[in-house]
Amino acid sequence: MELRTDAEGEQRELAGIYVDRGLDPGLAKQVAMQLMAHGALEAHARDELVRDHPKPGSAPPSGSAGIGSQLCSRRERATLGDLIFLAVLGGLAAHTGGASVVKGAARVTFWGAFAMAVTAGVGAAFGTTA
Repeated sequence: MELRTDAEGEQRELAGIYVDRGLDPGLAKQVAMQLMAHGALEAHARDELVRDHPKPGSAPPSGSAGIGSQLCSRRERATLGDLIFLAVLGGLAAHTGGASVVKGAARVTFWGAFAMAVTAGVGAAFGTTA
């Protein structure tokens, strides 16, 4: 939605990501303009995810993703963080709608995990997982 209502702000945000990654501001602005012209949503999704899920050896993006950092891989920690986030959002949505928070959290977490598993399976079948 913000891409429609504040395209310039989103372009500045994307350029800021590139500056943080080492580009000079002028080049970062050009890169952001070009990428947004050819797929703004894709550029934001890809580059904000890279920013929010740093390379190994960096600090994890959130406390929940750091749970058990010595026991599992970065991808597993990120997945755990995503599942925790889904549970929180499911519970919040259920509470807002007057339904059972536990059932809402469980339902959203289950179907979110199912969708992630299907996506991972399709990626593995086509050899596109990292």
